[in-house]
Amino acid sequence: MNIKRINDKHVLLVVENSFVPLDSRVWNEAKSIRKICDNVTVLCHKDKRGSKYHKIIDDIDIYMYPNIIDGSGIYGLITEYIFAYLFISIYSLLIYIIKPFQVVHLANPPDFLSIIYSPFKLLNVKIIFDNHDLSPETYIAKFGRKDMFYKALLLLEKITYKLSDRIITVNESFKTIISKRKRKDKKLVIVVRNGPNLNVVKKSMKKRKNNIKENIIGYVGKIEKQDNLEKLVLSIEYIVKVKKYKNFKMLIIGDGTNKSHIEELVKQKGLSKFCIFYGPEYDRIRLYQLLADTKICVDPQIYSEESKIITAIKIMEYMAVGRPVIQYNNCEGRVTAGESSLYIPNNDEKVFGDVLIDLLKDKEKRLKMGKNGLKRFRNLLQWEIQEKKLLCLYNEIFSQTNSDNKLNVILKS
Repeated sequence: MNIKRINDKHVLLVVENSFVPLDSRVWNEAKSIRKICDNVTVLCHKDKRGSKYHKIIDDIDIYMYPNIIDGSGIYGLITEYIFAYLFISIYSLLIYIIKPFQVVHLANPPDFLSIIYSPFKLLNVKIIFDNHDLSPETYIAKFGRKDMFYKALLLLEKITYKLSDRIITVNESFKTIISKRKRKDKKLVIVVRNGPNLNVVKKSMKKRKNNIKENIIGYVGKIEKQDNLEKLVLSIEYIVKVKKYKNFKMLIIGDGTNKSHIEELVKQKGLSKFCIFYGPEYDRIRLYQLLADTKICVDPQIYSEESKIITAIKIMEYMAVGRPVIQYNNCEGRVTAGESSLYIPNNDEKVFGDVLIDLLKDKEKRLKMGKNGLKRFRNLLQWEIQEKKLLCLYNEIFSQTNSDNKLNVILKS
């Protein structure tokens, strides 16, 4: 399909649980859509470090509502979502008044965003639901139970799928679950993976000084309960106290509601000299430079029925800079990383530690795995490949929107 420009149209992208340009998926999508569409707007919460509520980057309007609370427990999340619901509703109405949008592109979690935009469907606004996570499975991973909140998430998910004109998701496992659980026509669900932007990666490598000699192990991503950094701390403790291996530093790049707990756990176990809590890095070029200074990168998320279907963008970021990966034996992790990663069975943090030590000592194996990952990233996973599928979808949905408008004109006449 030839990708055509979309003139005099407006697309609104909405994300609640992050902000741009930190959310690399939403930001990549926004920039890609802007290539063919005259008007692209992003609505997200405000960065706590910033003071602006509106900015323009790369000809994309970004509106930011106040970030009152980052919830962690159930009731904290409910409070966060109540404020988000109110702010997103108000901002969306104001944006529509200023410049009406024809498509709204919703990133989850949470899954209530489609309800906000259901009245806009009466104005012929199309809803594209970008299914980043399966919220019911994420709830189980975080809280370990199927209670009334879990059932509420299933209901919200069902409503969202019903209201959405198209669904985008991140891997084939998600697509299969969506199609079976909600009986959604597979033709209405497309997979757009989370690959990093190759041009940004290349730019960062050109600026890299490449003078780091330490054995640095890297982790990047959110620090929430379901990310299992406790497990990583246990592996570090095993390496230092049992195996007596101390020639390394653990670089943790990211933030989240569980960060203070992990920092305290590291202090309690006397591992502070081995762990560097860098904090979040919003500059992608700087982030890739940091990852390129590592010898190995890790994902400590344990295997479970919920996590086995997750494609972690961090894995592709590690591969993009040619670094070998160690992770637990999750199905989608294997699909993504292939031979660029080692997979630890049985969620065993001690085996994880043993493999880390062995790989730090084996330069030849590290280089081979890194080359495998870099090749796989460039041939299959980079954003430029995924972008084509996204833009074809937008051509299709705007073609449908134009047909609907013509039909309305005929009916009115």
